[in-house]
Amino acid sequence: MVLINWRECRRHERKTHSKKDFHPCRENINSIRIVNRFLAVPAEEWFWRMHVAMEGEAREIIHAIHNGIEAIRKDKMEEVTISLNQLSNGIRSLIACHPDPYPHSARAELVLWRRLKPFIAANASLKELSCFVYAGHSPILPTLFKYLGVKRGRHRLQRWRDESVKNMPTEHRKFIGMIESTQSARTYLKSMIAHRKRREGTPRAKSRMHDVAVLEVSFNKCIEQLLRFCSRRSQLVCRCVPQAAQWFREIQMKQEAEYLTRSHCALLVGHQLMAPLPKSINRGGKHWEEQTTTKPTKVKNLFEVADDKPPPRPPPPAPNAAPLKVTESSGDVDIVVGGTSSSPNSVGVSQPSPDE
Repeated sequence: MVLINWRECRRHERKTHSKKDFHPCRENINSIRIVNRFLAVPAEEWFWRMHVAMEGEAREIIHAIHNGIEAIRKDKMEEVTISLNQLSNGIRSLIACHPDPYPHSARAELVLWRRLKPFIAANASLKELSCFVYAGHSPILPTLFKYLGVKRGRHRLQRWRDESVKNMPTEHRKFIGMIESTQSARTYLKSMIAHRKRREGTPRAKSRMHDVAVLEVSFNKCIEQLLRFCSRRSQLVCRCVPQAAQWFREIQMKQEAEYLTRSHCALLVGHQLMAPLPKSINRGGKHWEEQTTTKPTKVKNLFEVADDKPPPRPPPPAPNAAPLKVTESSGDVDIVVGGTSSSPNSVGVSQPSPDE
């Protein structure tokens, strides 16, 4: 219904071109015409045409995965990073095939699949129909999940992907089997972090931690784009099969998103956190060693302002000392110790007379 059920037809032209000269994609989606249709409604034409464009955009994904598998076999980390970046761009192209907003109301898809169900899946339940709209028998999702090493679940969508491989063309099954027999991108990334400290002279020893970090960022970017693509497919399911929308979104897509989120890699961060702290640190070009036995002494600040602190209190008098008395005479202040007056101006402050 998708792979061989289309042809190119340009606007204002009756002449059709061969498929060898025309590659369907989202830019020329309006030039795609469906040959055989079950219903004579525009929504059916739009639905199959969108999936033909998606299969055409998947060429970049297949090319990136093929290059990534060859780079993993040759143990070339830089080429694996480049292939993951190409894969992320390819998934972004698949997301762009889904219109936002949709060109028609949601009722058009509802009526479309009510009429298509007797032709495509007459005995299927609504849950099986929602899985068909979500993934169909296309190799795109199984290929991405297997190459990226997404953790497998036991939910219905995972079982549907496993069963849909049996109904694919022979070339698609061979390509998926080749991916299963090789190392996934996630496993390769984990091995690069675990074996980065090998003997000198090996290819892994030459890799730097910066290159491993770039590889991890590229891998996580692919997982994020895949999660966005699955979210757009879930939105399409809710428009086409609204009777099963609550079950599909709250149960199936919740588990799907959970396994995709768990596939994010934070291995490099965890490896650095678990590493022992260094005993010596290079700071400012000088070798500074941690002092674990002696404590650093505090250096007194010579420029400390004394006015910021209150003045010290005078010491208390001795318990047997005689009390001090102050008496004021004419123009002088005398200090009387024990009731006797000392000589004037001996210990005193001269005060000006009233005449002055």
